[in-house]
Amino acid sequence: MPNGGKDCCGTCIFKEYLNKEKIFTKYNEIYCKIRKQIITNPFYTYCANWHTHCQIPQGPIYTYGLYSEGDKRVPWHNNKVPTTGNSGKCFGCGIKFNPGYEIDDETDIKCFCSCSHYMKWWKDIHPNEKLLWDCSQINDETEKKCIIFYNDALKYDKNNSHAWFNKGYLLASLERYEETINCFDKVIELEPNNSMAYNNKAHSLEKLGNFNDAIQLYKKALEIDANNNLALKNLQNLEKK
Repeated sequence: MPNGGKDCCGTCIFKEYLNKEKIFTKYNEIYCKIRKQIITNPFYTYCANWHTHCQIPQGPIYTYGLYSEGDKRVPWHNNKVPTTGNSGKCFGCGIKFNPGYEIDDETDIKCFCSCSHYMKWWKDIHPNEKLLWDCSQINDETEKKCIIFYNDALKYDKNNSHAWFNKGYLLASLERYEETINCFDKVIELEPNNSMAYNNKAHSLEKLGNFNDAIQLYKKALEIDANNNLALKNLQNLEKK
């Protein structure tokens, strides 16, 4: 897994190689086909499109922040990448620091002592931007945004089976099982041999008390993929009830 997280530009389906041999290492630059942007540090660069597989840009591009602040990812300012490890006087609080963030905002260089001060300035500059880079982790702050990002992806391409699948997975985590079933029905329509879609639909049916149909779908998942250990385990547990 890349040091900066698996959901990075280095593993994205929208990357394009900048050399004819298509040799790619963590030191290579790549080109983002949907954002029309050269990514200079792909294993430490992220965006929501990695999760949604939407072919139009969703939210800003992010880069990895200061290690001392934990797993913080900070958005680019337009096409400018905030850099870390610099020293200076914080634009937010006026305190001198080392290290921190530095950004070229087209008028001058601004420095910030922390992610929070950079983000306060950034949100003032980009008041209407939807901030999200990880559509797989739902919590109280991201729940609505996660669903919105997948809905946006499906408005653009209603046959985006990846978005249908992940939206269904998130809805299941919210115990919205009827909606979950609708999502996996769409995945099955688009990908009739998707074993995990059958398993996940079966799991939602089981949660709703429809055990007979759930058993049949677990069996269908195993018919497609005999090595689907999750479906096998779910089936065995349900048959014991």
